[in-house]
Amino acid sequence: RNNGYASYSGTSMATPHVSGVAGLVKALNPAFTNLDIINSILNTADPTSSLSGKVASGGRLNAYNALTGVVTTPDISAAPPSKDFGTIAVGSFSPSQIFTISNDGTADLVIGSVFLTGTNPYQFSILADNCSGQTIAPSGTCTIEARYEPTKTGTMYADISIGSNDPDTPTLYIDLTGTGIASEPDIAAGPASKDYGTITIGSTSPAETFTISNNGTADLIISTVSLTGTDPAEFAIQVDNCAGQTIVPAGTCTIDAVFAPTSAGAKSADISIGSNDPDTPTLSIPLIGSGSAAGPDISANPASKDFGNVKVGDLSPAQAFTVSNNGTADLVISSVYLSGTNSGQFSITYDTCSGATIIPSGTCIVDVKFNPTAEGTFSANLSIPSNDSDTPVLDIPLSGTGVNPDIAVTPASHDFGNVAVGMTSLIQTFTVSNNGSGDLVINNVYLTGTNPYQFSIEADNCNGQTIASSGSCTIDVSFKPTSTGAKNADLLVASNDPDTPTLSIPLTGTGVPAEPDIAASPASKDYGTITIGSTSPAETFTISNNGTADLIISTVSLTGADPAEFAIQVDNCAGQTIVPAGTCTIDAVFAPTGTGAKSADISIASNDPDTPALSIPLTGTGVAAEPDIAASPASMDYGSVIVGSTSLPETFTISNNGTADLIISTVSLTGTDPAEFAIQVDNCTGQTVLPSGSCTIDAVFAPTGTGAKSADISIASNDPDTPTLSIPLTGTGLTSSTDLVATPSSKDYGDVTVGDTSSVQTFTVTNNGDSQRSINSVYLTGSNLDQFSIQNDNCSNKHLEPSENCTIDAVFIPTGTGVKNAEINVDSVLEESHDTENLIIPLRGTGIEANTPPVADPGGPYTATEGQAITLDGSGSTDSDGTITLYEWDIDNDGTFDYSSSSPTQSHTYAQQGTYTINLRVTDDAGATDEATTTATVSDTSPTADFTGSPTSGLAPLTVNFTDNSTGYDQPLSHEWDFDNDGVIDSTVQNPSYTYNTAGTYTVSLTATDSDGSADSLTRTDYITVTACLDPVRIAGATPVYYSTLQAAYDAAVDGDVIQSRDVVFIEDLNINLNKSVTLEGGYNCDYTAVSGKTTINGIMTISDGISTVGNFIVD
Repeated sequence: RNNGYASYSGTSMATPHVSGVAGLVKALNPAFTNLDIINSILNTADPTSSLSGKVASGGRLNAYNALTGVVTTPDISAAPPSKDFGTIAVGSFSPSQIFTISNDGTADLVIGSVFLTGTNPYQFSILADNCSGQTIAPSGTCTIEARYEPTKTGTMYADISIGSNDPDTPTLYIDLTGTGIASEPDIAAGPASKDYGTITIGSTSPAETFTISNNGTADLIISTVSLTGTDPAEFAIQVDNCAGQTIVPAGTCTIDAVFAPTSAGAKSADISIGSNDPDTPTLSIPLIGSGSAAGPDISANPASKDFGNVKVGDLSPAQAFTVSNNGTADLVISSVYLSGTNSGQFSITYDTCSGATIIPSGTCIVDVKFNPTAEGTFSANLSIPSNDSDTPVLDIPLSGTGVNPDIAVTPASHDFGNVAVGMTSLIQTFTVSNNGSGDLVINNVYLTGTNPYQFSIEADNCNGQTIASSGSCTIDVSFKPTSTGAKNADLLVASNDPDTPTLSIPLTGTGVPAEPDIAASPASKDYGTITIGSTSPAETFTISNNGTADLIISTVSLTGADPAEFAIQVDNCAGQTIVPAGTCTIDAVFAPTGTGAKSADISIASNDPDTPALSIPLTGTGVAAEPDIAASPASMDYGSVIVGSTSLPETFTISNNGTADLIISTVSLTGTDPAEFAIQVDNCTGQTVLPSGSCTIDAVFAPTGTGAKSADISIASNDPDTPTLSIPLTGTGLTSSTDLVATPSSKDYGDVTVGDTSSVQTFTVTNNGDSQRSINSVYLTGSNLDQFSIQNDNCSNKHLEPSENCTIDAVFIPTGTGVKNAEINVDSVLEESHDTENLIIPLRGTGIEANTPPVADPGGPYTATEGQAITLDGSGSTDSDGTITLYEWDIDNDGTFDYSSSSPTQSHTYAQQGTYTINLRVTDDAGATDEATTTATVSDTSPTADFTGSPTSGLAPLTVNFTDNSTGYDQPLSHEWDFDNDGVIDSTVQNPSYTYNTAGTYTVSLTATDSDGSADSLTRTDYITVTACLDPVRIAGATPVYYSTLQAAYDAAVDGDVIQSRDVVFIEDLNINLNKSVTLEGGYNCDYTAVSGKTTINGIMTISDGISTVGNFIVD
């Protein structure tokens, strides 16, 4: 069998079919002869591959084609079908013509040769032939290009001959014609005439050049060139390059002629050119002109002037008008003035023409400016009277438009609202427009007013710009408060707008203290229905700080009606400080201990002044546990099975989809025909199946009789909704051949994805009988025969001797899901007795849906600070036809998955700053995977610089010990100390000491830099106070008197004084030479509170009178 046809051999088969079709053909075509009928059948027969290489007059009978007369033939045509090339000079050639050859038939057109034939084939030429030897499919084309190339005069004829397999037109002829004409010259002149205009008597016009061309196909011989006509003497030929010349085709020569009038009035003549042009033996070129008497002739350049747009009150650039005398007599200009409607809007700024006499070809100049006093279009004339009789007053039209700019801004003001101190508002764009008619020139853009430094110009596209009418520019401004309270400023735009030379745009905003702003995502959670004693999947709540100050979370707790029914599994928030834009996470679950609706809140206490306690509502419903029985497959059709044999076993999976144990008491066969089926394996009876657990039952169909059979697998259990689960079983018992046997006798192709093709199964059919058996046909039957396919049939029309065999190849090609059944039928006949038998080979297969891979969604992008935990959330991943069983995280995209879990969330802490690529791989319950990436941007933590010094005040020299109290995440820290605020680093030691030798107040700075290069500086202003030491020597007393030298103190002392000195070196001589008794005490410290050393005298100490008691002195 093939597409509904069966091929059988033998006269008894062919005769009735062919004769029947012949009768029908005759009935439809009564005029057909016997030969017509034979041809209509043979010409429409289908080819038969089995007859290939054998003698055959036709093929497989096709009654439809024979009756409808479907016969395919080629059909040739040409476009155009003919061509007249027209008149072409002998020795030249025509433009080419392309002929398109088409196959308008239903069979291939085979073109043989293409050539020229007819009366004058050699007067034509084929330039390109894309058709010869080509096979043109139906509706296809090819092209031939030809042209006419006459070698003699007269009309010529030829044909393009095209041979093909078109039965109606075996040779197609394309008619070609053309007429050859003799070569001849063709004279032409350019220009063909000339008007010289008005020329003063006694003057000569500029020469005009006439180009004489030969547009013909033969040489042009010019014999004479002369002036003829009415006034030949008034004209002259200055240059003649043509007379006596032979001009080749397409060649040229030139003649120059002038007009030189000797009297006034209109004059005319002709240039007459004699040649061998048969059509124009004498070519005439008309010449005309007018002679005029001598006189002045005034003109101006430019002849008019539009000054365009000029700003009201401004002066345009000057326009110089050159006044010329083009005549032959002196031009006398009496005056120059402005006239017309708006003469007052223009001014003459320079004039060399008034009262001037301009000789022939001379000139003078007048400068005019436009100075509008109002907006609008104005016009006037520059009037120049003279003795030119033709133009006694020359008026030069003047025009111009007075314009003004008009500045406007949108919006006209802006209130930036509340912005936290230290933050920057959203940018406001101001569009400055020119609504006027003149250019707007913007000179300056700046901020002024009460608080200009609280605002900032972020982008200025206006300053210095010239804005055309209807144009605009933009200015971007932001609000950056440095302190709290209302702030005001003005954005000023200075321009050339006469009405608004400075445009003021009011700006306002309010600085508010920075504060945190807590938020949660999701804002609530319904866990749905959860069995008592079970725990829901964890829900991760992301707590964000959307404010401008640190968010300090003190506690996280469960409150509300049923806090004990819920649990916080992970708390990354309590006790944490969340920086602005930072986050932390909390994982919570629902674990009901009783039935019914439950609710609670996650309460988060923080320093958010608006929401000191954020509540996240939680809800869920607890339900009691119970079993829920289910079977897969829910029913089974075993298809056709040979009586006395057994089908392949089918495994039924019994599942517990409930929340309590499923107890199966019995498994049995019931229904109409339980004896026709059998339970081979029972792993369920007496079993307790845990929630999500399963057990299996294997059952077969073993028919003992023919026909449809049915039964049920009945499973009794403690499922309260389905105490007895029934699985319907069906099948059909068939009888099969006893002599022919198949190996294998049946086939179960197992699971095959819908749309795929199973592997090929070869069935070997063997004749186990004692006599020859002929196999007539092999075909599929059954309820799902379209789900299977016989790919190779080596058995049909076979004659099998005893023990001989043949093969059949079949596959399973499911187009839908579920169990599919069919049978291979092998029809045979015993050649001795002609008894028929039918061998049945049962086929079976299960179509399954192709698994749709999951879709990974890693969430993000994430932001965090180094050292702070972030929660990676893959809960956005989906699987349309199953469940995701595995989440794997590669937190740095190095190809190694760092975390693997069935939970979609994962906590991770990045130790260092940077941008990390995170890869999430998810796997579904069928093993399919998908990967997707996101990023985590981890910001650096900056150190905090801090220090103390001790002491912070004292007398010079003062030594201060500094202690570094700086903190930072990225250790170790480096230190740069500036002890005196001079910008020079004085020390890099962590805890240095420094001695201040000079009195004064000192500012100290410390810059602490972490290992990542982030730095922080702390400056303590006027931190160290150093007091100067007292003078080096004094006379002690209630009110000491201080001196710079020992000698000065001694000289001032009186009898009994005590002279005290510091532990310094005096470079001087000390003369003790007065009659008085003093005590010299040396070695005091800076403030004379104690003796700390010795006083040194670097000089000579002389005692010549008086008494001195000396202590702690060194004389060096």
